[in-house]
Amino acid sequence: MRRRFTPLLLAACMAGIPFANTQACDGLEVEAPWVREPPPGAGAVAVFMRLRNTGAAPLQIDSVSAEGYGMGMLHETVREGDRVGMRHVQAVAVPPGGAVALAPGGLHIMLMHPATPARTGDSVALTLTCAGRPVHVSVPVRRDPP
Repeated sequence: MRRRFTPLLLAACMAGIPFANTQACDGLEVEAPWVREPPPGAGAVAVFMRLRNTGAAPLQIDSVSAEGYGMGMLHETVREGDRVGMRHVQAVAVPPGGAVALAPGGLHIMLMHPATPARTGDSVALTLTCAGRPVHVSVPVRRDPP
């Protein structure tokens, strides 16, 4: 059987991108993003938002980064008895037509090692990576949820 390559498939193969993921971030909408203003001297900030997938295919946020921060991670809040902690999450999946909340007490983003402290009125240039494709979001710093 002879296979024919379409220009899109051929370009994806040449770029080293799996064909199934070439449309991975189509339909991603970021709603109500915000960074909680940290207390003085804090080495990390929490980022919250709602991720909506208006597309027909599932999508997945694989990593996060931000200008002025040494590291970004996806986290979830974990409760074990009377203890509360955080655990690293490899990725956040958003089903077609669905939404995922990144909110206090649940899934969220942590940005660590700030170059300068984040203060109310500032904004953070956040990058969400979805199947190797960057999605840039300007996120306001606030004391309280929007």
